[in-house]
Amino acid sequence: PQLLYISDNKSADLKSILEATKGQSILVLTEREDLVKKGACISFLILDNEALRFQINKQELDSRNLKMASSILSLAYSE
Repeated sequence: PQLLYISDNKSADLKSILEATKGQSILVLTEREDLVKKGACISFLILDNEALRFQINKQELDSRNLKMASSILSLAYSE
């Protein structure tokens, strides 16, 4: 498996990146909140109290044949 980090200023390229890497075992990590809803595997977000959290798209992980420990999944931020 590989990791692809998409910085905030490249977030607009997410759709084309996801299309180019579809079905590949690549963990797509973004730093803009809610990009998991658009297909990223993990997105970072900063809460109002300045705390750094992350969101996980389990369905996208599964489609890329990636596994994540349940202990990490349990730490993910959910609204």
